[in-house]
Amino acid sequence: MTNNETIDYLPDLSDLEIASAIRLTFSNYNGSFYYGDDFTKQLMMYDASVQDGVAFYMVGVGQKLQKIIFQLHGQEGATYDFSATNPVLYDETGNAIAEGAPDMPGVNSSRGFSDFIAPYDGDYYLSIAGDAEWLSGGMVAIYEDIDTIGKTISPLDSINPVDRIYNWGESVYPDLFPENQESVGFSVYYARIYSNGDALGEQNGNIYYYDGGTDGSGEVVLVGGISDFLPQAIAAGF
Repeated sequence: MTNNETIDYLPDLSDLEIASAIRLTFSNYNGSFYYGDDFTKQLMMYDASVQDGVAFYMVGVGQKLQKIIFQLHGQEGATYDFSATNPVLYDETGNAIAEGAPDMPGVNSSRGFSDFIAPYDGDYYLSIAGDAEWLSGGMVAIYEDIDTIGKTISPLDSINPVDRIYNWGESVYPDLFPENQESVGFSVYYARIYSNGDALGEQNGNIYYYDGGTDGSGEVVLVGGISDFLPQAIAAGF
């Protein structure tokens, strides 16, 4: 059983979804591979110096992405990167434990997430979903780095980096963010909404601030990227 916090606003997988999941297996990875048919072959590149294995699945041209469930075996302490559309990762019992940024309705785009450290050795489930047909096909890819196995992992490493930024922001700007809120999916954002009407949201790696307080402008303002704020959150112990 995983010790990761579950994402309560996302529904659990059903027994039928778990039983019918498509099994993915990891193979050795040398930094590149081809996918597609003879007419549409594309070369996928990734940093082989930090990746030991890859598992992937081709989404066919015109295939409707209502929801597809995959099963994979994770190694405790290994690190995984996910490239997929609207990915949600579940533990062995079907509880959601990680997700990518939400997709915009009617738009097919990759909303993966990275640096997930497996908390146990066993099965995990990944769902992908979309609102339209893939007109040119696509691919789900999962990269595995086993070099982190056995290394001392801080409990903070299991927290979503965006949540670490939000927690830090609440401590630094209590007038704007007066209490610790649970992050939720809101419209196209991974967001926290506060009792004073202000809000924080993340989309596509960018952090946005909604000035919706009593005397606020009611505008959504881009304040920076995850890479801008995460080092500050980590340095402050979040």
